[in-house]
Amino acid sequence: MAAKRPGSGPTVVLVGRPNVGKSTLFNRITGTRRSIVAPVAGTTRDVIAQPADWQGLQFELVDTGGLFGASADPLHDLVVEHGRRSLAQADLIVFLVDGREGLVSGDEEIARPSGSWGFR
Repeated sequence: MAAKRPGSGPTVVLVGRPNVGKSTLFNRITGTRRSIVAPVAGTTRDVIAQPADWQGLQFELVDTGGLFGASADPLHDLVVEHGRRSLAQADLIVFLVDGREGLVSGDEEIARPSGSWGFR
């Protein structure tokens, strides 16, 4: 993720398992279609940042790839590392879960303070 631009406000990072709606929320809040939305888990691989304005509050919104799950994708470890870096720079973390599926072990692993995702 690039260095924060002066005057861009706080950095808000969206985090969660693959396919819980992070990219959909990112696009909705930013009013863009920058983040790819697809029913295939693991579609978002890059960290995407975009200035946002919500009810007069300006901030930098960051979309990350899914942070949990065994994957045969050779890029998965890189996606997780980029997510960790984004979390380290966050002023606020928004943790999304799938409301239809409910909490699952992957959500609990991400949320665990002693977890390996680099935030507390």
